[in-house]
Amino acid sequence: MPAREFSKERKKAVLRFKQTERFRRSPETQAIVRAKHAALQVLDLVMTFQENARLASFIKKFKDSEISEVATRRKHIHPLVPALYDSFDPFDTRKSALQVQKRMKKELRTMFEESSRHVDNIALTSILIDLAHYEYDPMVQLSLQLLNKLHSAKSSMFNLAVNSLVLITPDSCRVHREVGKQVPLLKMMIRSKWTSDQAVKIETILSELRELCHLPKAEEEPHPMNQRLMLSHNVLGVVFDILSTETDVQLTEKYHETVGVLRKAVRLMKALTIRYEDVQNHVFNNLDSMLRVRLVEPDLALALKEVFVNNQELCLKILPRQISRIVGLVAENQERAPEFLELLSAIVKVEGPGLALKRNQTLVMKYIMQNYSKVGYVLEQCTTKDRMEVLNGNRGASHCQYLISLVDLLATCAEGENRYIESLCQTIISVEEILCILNDPNVENHLKKPFLRYMFYAYMKTSGSTAENRSPDIIQDRYQKLVWEYVRHLTLEFDGLTRWIRNDAARDTVYFMSMRPFPKILRLHDACPLCSTLVAEDETQPLKLNLENAVVRMREDDFRGHASLHYVFDAVLPFLQAFANKFYQTEEDKDTQSERDMFDRLTLSAIGLCSELAAIVVEPRILTQMVACLSALVRKSSHRPTIMEPVVENIGKGTKLQDTVSQMKSGNKEYYEQEIILNSKLKTLAVNMSLLWGGQNTVRAQLKYSSDREYTVIGGEESLPLDEEFQDHVRCFISAGSRKPEGRYRLAGLLVNGLRITAVSSTASASHAAAAAADPGAGGRGDTERLAIRILQILRAFIHNEERKLPEDWEVRMSEFRVKRGLKNIAEIQNTLNSFDLMKHALPHLASTSGLVAKEVLSLLGIMLFNANEKVQQSMLKYFLNTKEEVFFFAVRNRLQVSTANIKEKRLLISQQKARQMDARSQADDLKATMTLGVKALQQIQQYHVEMKIEQANSDLTRRVSLTQMQSASITKKKSGVGGVASGSNGGSNGGSNGGSTSAAGRQVAFANGIKGGKDAADGLMKGSNGTDRMDGDQSSAHHLEAEKISMKDDGYVGLVLKVLARICDGQHKGLQNYLREQPDNIKSFNLVAEVSQFINVAYSNINSETIELLVQLFTTVNEFCAGNQENRAAVYDNKIIDYINFILRTSDFENCELDQIASLRQAIANLVVSLIEENSPEAAVIGREVKDTLDKEALYRVMTECYEYCQRDSSGKEGWLRRLLKKDENKELKDAIFDVGFSFYTIIARLYDIDPAMGKKDSDPYGRELRISDSQMKAFKFFKKNSMTIEIVKDSNLQKIHFRVRNKNVLREEVKEKLKWNVDRNSSSTKIRDFMDWTKAILNDIHYQKKVLSNPLTIALTRLWLIWNHSATLVAVIINLIMLIGLEAPPGGANTPSLDISADESAPVPDAFFNTTGQWKADYPSLPDWLMAFAYILDALSIIILLAFFVANHPRPPDLARLAWRLRQLRQKDQEEENEVRESGGQDKLSVRLFSIATFYYIVFVGCAFAGTFYSPYFFAFHLLNIVNNNQMLRGVIQAVTTNGLSLVWVSVLGIAIMYLYAVIGFAKFRIAFRPDDSLMFCGTLYQCFVTILRFGLIGDLFENLVPPSSHRNFDEYVWMALFSITFFVLISTIGLNIIFGIIVDTFSQLRDKKWLAETDMRNCCFICSRNNYDFEHHGQGFDHHVRTEHNMWAYIFFFIHLEDTATNDYTSLDLHVHKMLKEERFEFFPLNRALCLSAKDEDSTDSKIDELLSNVKDLVQHQKEEEAERRRWVELNRQKKWQQKVLSSGHLLQDTAALAAASESGSGGVRIRGSHPAPDRRFLLSVPRPPHEEEDEDELPRSPSLPGSEEDYRLSVPDVSQPRGAAAAVVEEATAEHLGFLDDYDEDGEPKSH
Repeated sequence: MPAREFSKERKKAVLRFKQTERFRRSPETQAIVRAKHAALQVLDLVMTFQENARLASFIKKFKDSEISEVATRRKHIHPLVPALYDSFDPFDTRKSALQVQKRMKKELRTMFEESSRHVDNIALTSILIDLAHYEYDPMVQLSLQLLNKLHSAKSSMFNLAVNSLVLITPDSCRVHREVGKQVPLLKMMIRSKWTSDQAVKIETILSELRELCHLPKAEEEPHPMNQRLMLSHNVLGVVFDILSTETDVQLTEKYHETVGVLRKAVRLMKALTIRYEDVQNHVFNNLDSMLRVRLVEPDLALALKEVFVNNQELCLKILPRQISRIVGLVAENQERAPEFLELLSAIVKVEGPGLALKRNQTLVMKYIMQNYSKVGYVLEQCTTKDRMEVLNGNRGASHCQYLISLVDLLATCAEGENRYIESLCQTIISVEEILCILNDPNVENHLKKPFLRYMFYAYMKTSGSTAENRSPDIIQDRYQKLVWEYVRHLTLEFDGLTRWIRNDAARDTVYFMSMRPFPKILRLHDACPLCSTLVAEDETQPLKLNLENAVVRMREDDFRGHASLHYVFDAVLPFLQAFANKFYQTEEDKDTQSERDMFDRLTLSAIGLCSELAAIVVEPRILTQMVACLSALVRKSSHRPTIMEPVVENIGKGTKLQDTVSQMKSGNKEYYEQEIILNSKLKTLAVNMSLLWGGQNTVRAQLKYSSDREYTVIGGEESLPLDEEFQDHVRCFISAGSRKPEGRYRLAGLLVNGLRITAVSSTASASHAAAAAADPGAGGRGDTERLAIRILQILRAFIHNEERKLPEDWEVRMSEFRVKRGLKNIAEIQNTLNSFDLMKHALPHLASTSGLVAKEVLSLLGIMLFNANEKVQQSMLKYFLNTKEEVFFFAVRNRLQVSTANIKEKRLLISQQKARQMDARSQADDLKATMTLGVKALQQIQQYHVEMKIEQANSDLTRRVSLTQMQSASITKKKSGVGGVASGSNGGSNGGSNGGSTSAAGRQVAFANGIKGGKDAADGLMKGSNGTDRMDGDQSSAHHLEAEKISMKDDGYVGLVLKVLARICDGQHKGLQNYLREQPDNIKSFNLVAEVSQFINVAYSNINSETIELLVQLFTTVNEFCAGNQENRAAVYDNKIIDYINFILRTSDFENCELDQIASLRQAIANLVVSLIEENSPEAAVIGREVKDTLDKEALYRVMTECYEYCQRDSSGKEGWLRRLLKKDENKELKDAIFDVGFSFYTIIARLYDIDPAMGKKDSDPYGRELRISDSQMKAFKFFKKNSMTIEIVKDSNLQKIHFRVRNKNVLREEVKEKLKWNVDRNSSSTKIRDFMDWTKAILNDIHYQKKVLSNPLTIALTRLWLIWNHSATLVAVIINLIMLIGLEAPPGGANTPSLDISADESAPVPDAFFNTTGQWKADYPSLPDWLMAFAYILDALSIIILLAFFVANHPRPPDLARLAWRLRQLRQKDQEEENEVRESGGQDKLSVRLFSIATFYYIVFVGCAFAGTFYSPYFFAFHLLNIVNNNQMLRGVIQAVTTNGLSLVWVSVLGIAIMYLYAVIGFAKFRIAFRPDDSLMFCGTLYQCFVTILRFGLIGDLFENLVPPSSHRNFDEYVWMALFSITFFVLISTIGLNIIFGIIVDTFSQLRDKKWLAETDMRNCCFICSRNNYDFEHHGQGFDHHVRTEHNMWAYIFFFIHLEDTATNDYTSLDLHVHKMLKEERFEFFPLNRALCLSAKDEDSTDSKIDELLSNVKDLVQHQKEEEAERRRWVELNRQKKWQQKVLSSGHLLQDTAALAAASESGSGGVRIRGSHPAPDRRFLLSVPRPPHEEEDEDELPRSPSLPGSEEDYRLSVPDVSQPRGAAAAVVEEATAEHLGFLDDYDEDGEPKSH
């Protein structure tokens, strides 16, 4: 159908279908989606193929570069060759370097274009985005994944290249091919149910793969290259799949094939894990699933042990529930799997540094004691005799193995001087039993080792054992015999070992070279090289049977010799050293000769053994241990130190030897050396090319925006990718054609939807996490995880890109339009993303098991809350309240707890390390005396050991690394100038080959190299020694220990968590502040405020360069919690925050911290303290006083003084002015930061003085301390006080005082002050404040402009020298006019020429000289013209300067077109809100100068006249004399008197001109003949001439004399009309009109004078701010002058508003924010009207007096009311009696005369009753008192007779009759009376309160 036949409805329907309906769910759409989804899967394969092709192309270019490196001609060298080495700098901006980089980029661009030439990226992007609109989650997810893959292809290629391996050795290629064949077959077989044959085949493959993972015949030595190849082929993922097989422990026979496969898989996992950190991390991430594996528990425990061996990070990360699970496995398996005890030992103590982890020790002991009946069955259920049977091998090897493993674990837990664990261990095994075991000759030595270690740590090296306080258990008399028996036994053992070594030294040297930890009973082959061929046939029989039936037999004495050596090294030597140093003492008064002789024999035996060992042992830890032990023995013995000479002479001989394992390692390294170097170059090339392709880390390079700010922090927690791909990906979701953010970022909804889908998908695919984690191509993440991370990064980049466009110092430039516009754009983007429910779909990702996803979520939350976006905060609070979300709070609390535990543990490790160093230093003196000869040799051995470790680390170049980490490391090294890449390659062309040319075996150690010995050498040796009393293999060289510092850096993103928490509360959002403290709507509430405050307790005591940033963020977060929230302040204070602050302020040792970091920390602390004490409310005052009492004031003064002295250091004048000028910009930022810190601490001190003016005196201090302030501190205090101001405000009816810094007082000009001071409206207090705020707005606008002016030196000179320019111009103008007065005369023939007589003939022509206006210079002064021109040029320059200064200073505004447009729109009745906006934006303030104003016109004319006078005529210079008015206050007042009511004068003048025009019309019509131009120049030929004549002669006053008609018309009739014309003109114009004008001027003078007088009076007698009279301040406080200058300085309020304008909203204090909100709402209630802090006491006194007076009046009123009430009751009773009498008389029972009745009534007696009938008495005798409420009468009222004077009614209460109808006001009066006088019932007759 032709297009023209479509109707509008059809077109709309088609458009609607294209835009929305085709994406909705329907059967038709579902079929289409399935087809498209299949097509996308095909596209995924194509993109994967392109990725591989791109990587192959890159490898080819690397190959070409490597080959062309040796080319001799430059043209044959490949462009990428320079990037093969780390010396290449991709950020070098030199011209030659840029050319090289250009050629490299061209190569990469060509490679990328060739690999993607078949795909149109633009078209594909639009298609994928279109497919993401479908309402089908799989389609959306796959389309977004492909879009991510498309826009990360280049970065993925670099990442793959970094982790790729180039294989050139035959073995590597063979292994690669074999693994490539075996792994697919293995994957295929494990997917199906295994048969017996398949199980055998699987076992065979796994065994073959395991053999490839270690060196031949050395299972404990890994093969790094083959391990890496295994991981590349996803062997670890296959192992995880095998171990995830479901098995039933009860059906072991059925799963016989499965057991074999599982055992082989676990052993393969162990082989892959050995010393491979990446695999260790993968296995640790799946630890929970590994602990669920059954049937192969022993092998599983050994494999998991390798995960934690020498891996401190993982030992700290393990969770308590995982440790509990392992202990549970120990209790479950017992002797069947004692290897789990070894696993716990590896978790408890890190083997590398040899430091015990107290947290893990405590947890292990806790869970052991909970399961002690099962775990400790060999200790609890067995007697000592049974345990001896077990140790003798009579109860089976498994029980023996379990016993020694358990004892060894308990000894390891007791290590580290933990009193709790020591006490437990002392209750488990007694020292007597241990000594019995040690002295038992039937127990093998290697079985004694754990018991000796147990005694050492549990009884000897305890937390309380010192030289003075020894453990009492082993020095008691009953134990001394056993101890000396053990010493004798050791002497014999040493002698036997010495003989054995002498006999078999040549054969056994191979073993001693390594000295690895000796194995347990049944696994000798796992650790000992000499015993590596020992394989047991029957592992269930005792040890001797194993030796007899071994395949390769070893002599029993050899086994015992090796076991005894391990026993000596690991246990005996530390024991003897501690015994000699702390327990063995020779007392003179006792007979200890036998003990001394035994000790001497022990010393000789030890020296003999060590002299033999020194020749064959090279381990520095063993040599150091031997020397330290021998030193202690010799010092306590009777031998001379020279006895150690044989030991010293033999040290170092063993370094020339080499063991078999070392030979294999050396040969393996030499074989793979070139391959390692080649892969190192590949990594270096990939890293350098990724950095070059990504571009520089600047906003200009990444966003193409003119800014040099850093775009992101590479390697930081909130880093973003650096490449053009990522920015293209971001731009895909930005609609550039739309200007509104709602339309510009509408596609972001697709990303939020994708975030929702990934949250669901990640939960569904959790079972595949293990395989994804092990997949090298996934980089540790699956596709879903990568997509979630990318979506979060793009959403964050929307806001991050705009934030980076802000100026670097935008927080102090908040008033600038550029900053305001940028922040507005950011807020709009945040609100747009928030409208898509981003919080709802992002927060669930915090529960992700991936730390990277959680990190990105936290980063997104932080950027969404940037600048305290209230809408996002409210949305988050709404989400919390509506969903009762606990994931966020649980995740935050969990990360805080984990970080707390890690920091505590690391701090304890550092303490252990420092303690060992201190112990080593304390032993240095002993070494100086005993081993001076061996110091040099020991130093050489230690140096050798360190070099070996470094070489081993550098040779390990095939580890899997992260591209981002390598980029970060490379950039850091390039910035610091340090060479070497992460891969370890050298910078030169031959660096790679030189790295490993020298093997460990060939390294010879020379001992005579000239190193100085003696004292310095000994100190150097022992300074870094790990201690001489250590039990395990944890001693290392001094230098190596110093290099191995324990990192305190947090790895749990807790800094990011704290940042998010701070931004959640940013802007003092009380709802979120309270919700973070308590979640009342949740099942479980988390007090995050208390959690964070308690976290400071963990981090504050160890401040260094790694932890200081965390501390800064901690205090910042706590400050955000406290700002404006009293409940949070109390919670924070209760957590001892002030104690932590005092500790930090008192310390001066910030290890390796920069000055800016220290300044940031102190600033954060100061901000927190200010938040705690800033308010004056009753609740806040309590905390303020407590903070004042506990805060260290001396530390405050000290920090403030340090900041002051630093800021004054540069201006001290010691350096030259030029040098100081050059250094000014370098240190400006740091100096400003330190100055801010100093002022913040001044603010704290000033606030403390506000709380307690007597602070520092003994009487005011609760502890009686006196604060002593030095002169320098007082000088600093006065300096900061001079640069600050104070104001008082009202918040919540409480007066508050604010101290704030004034950065520049010059921004408030004096002329502006004068204008405000004299022109503000002072009619009333409220009017004055409102007009003051109007002026303030104008002043702020002026100041914002003045700041721009003051930023330029030229404009500063123009504006600051304004008066000088004006006075100079005036002076030059006066000089010029004086020159003109002196030198100018008329030209010849002019009017003053006497030879010309013009009066002779009036009709004669006048010469032209009469009309010459130029004049001429007198001949007597020839130089005057030159002087005039010189001054004229000066005046020209000054006039230009004045004009420029006027425009610069006042910034004249052009006509307000917006206001004109508003007026036009007003006629069209536009929206009222839009009108208000235009009105506000277009209004003129009080200081604005319009472009078309008189002032602007004047200065333009001023310049024009200057140039006209210079180049045309000097007469124009006369105009410049008017400039004297410009700077003269009095003359300006005169002009002001005329111009103030100028509009009135103009309208009066217009009226006068109109009247004169009427008279001109009358004159022209009636009296034209009287105008005689010949006689008096009165022209009236036309109406125009007549009007001009009337104006001229009418105003001057001679109109009537010259208005004379001709003689022919001179008659009385004409005269009458002419007289009337003249009189009325005179009255209306000359009399009334001119007097009106003069009156206006005079009245204006009077008004100005009165206004000035009123202003002076108000300023002299009344405070501008509070409007209180000066009398109050003169009698209270420090006087009125001090009050208006210091306390209520009106200019201080303006500077405070400036301070608010220049401060970011999220940096406000609670008082700042209160004032800011009030100003935003144009409410000025914060001004303290009629209130002042200095008058608080007076006001309270006056209030008390008023209360006392009121109370006195109330008492009088109560007394009066009581009296009236008593009188009323009396008359009520009398009335009741009268009524009763009336009833009696009316019934006739009693008759009595009226007189008697009256007498009875007067007497008031009610006891007489008269019976009889009587007529009704007269009602006048009844009192007119209201009846009581309980009486009801039906009688009618009778008229009352008037009372006589002096009668009873004169004294009776005048109470109205209740029976009378009441008016409308009666009820109101009674209600008011009851309300206001009801309290009188609580008072007695005396007006005192009643006691209840």
